[in-house]
Amino acid sequence: MFIKRIFVILGLIWFGVGSQLAAERPTVEQTYANAKARKTHYLNVLDANPEDSDAHYNLAVLLEDAFQDYETAKYHYLEALSIDPKFSQAHYNFALLLKNRFQDYDRAINHYKKAIESDPNYVEAYINQALLLEDRYGKYERARELLIQATVCDSAHVTAYYNLALLSENHFQDYESARRYYRKVLQINEKDADAHFRLALLSDQKLEDFDAAKKHYIEATRLHPKNAQAHFKLSQLLEEQFSDYESAKRHYEQALEIKPDYAPAHYNLALLLATRFKQKQAGASHYQKACQIDPRLKNKQADQFFGIE
Repeated sequence: MFIKRIFVILGLIWFGVGSQLAAERPTVEQTYANAKARKTHYLNVLDANPEDSDAHYNLAVLLEDAFQDYETAKYHYLEALSIDPKFSQAHYNFALLLKNRFQDYDRAINHYKKAIESDPNYVEAYINQALLLEDRYGKYERARELLIQATVCDSAHVTAYYNLALLSENHFQDYESARRYYRKVLQINEKDADAHFRLALLSDQKLEDFDAAKKHYIEATRLHPKNAQAHFKLSQLLEEQFSDYESAKRHYEQALEIKPDYAPAHYNLALLLATRFKQKQAGASHYQKACQIDPRLKNKQADQFFGIE
């Protein structure tokens, strides 16, 4: 089953630094030269005033993002926080650094908490703390509480609702709640192809709401035509629940156009062609292709049906 884990974009937050769209994309050399110039600027600021928490913070972000100097970035985050213990952005970005580069999950959790203490509406801190508690500590109840709090802070935050849906579905088997959260995502953004696909899978496999599953599979393939699995699942549904063999055939073929080595699609199309379209030779070709890609699909019953020794 396709499971998409959604994380808040881990883009670093710059404090007090404006940005403008450039007319042309700078070269790598220009970007590096600019980063070096900014680094020199922040170091000069700190030479003049070592207690400038903003300069420590911006230098930490720069070192992490442009130079991958994580140890020195860590030092400047700590300096910024020692000067200003309520610096919420510094707590948040330092938590990300601890988690992603040092695998120091306990301290990361602590700094997410401090970011929230300093800014109770810090949605990204709630979400990333929830995901870390879920992934590394198995604290699903607490993760759910934090994600719900994120939606209280921002009732239109797609990522919070999406992760609530995944948590409800995968860890609590609360499929009605999962459906409600996926619908909330689509209420905010009706063009979210992944949400349509997840809701289709849920409706198909857990809720047996096949009309809804069909609707959302179709929308998922319309919004993301290159999603081979969505075409495949729609084909299965159309074949098994709606006896719409022509459409099922078309979507199996589309899945294989996107992903020629999609063994289950070859296998299912083989059986469909042979049993519903009387195209046994074409079916045999797809069956053999499926077995070449994934030998586990080969079985005596299909071998006998297609006349393969």
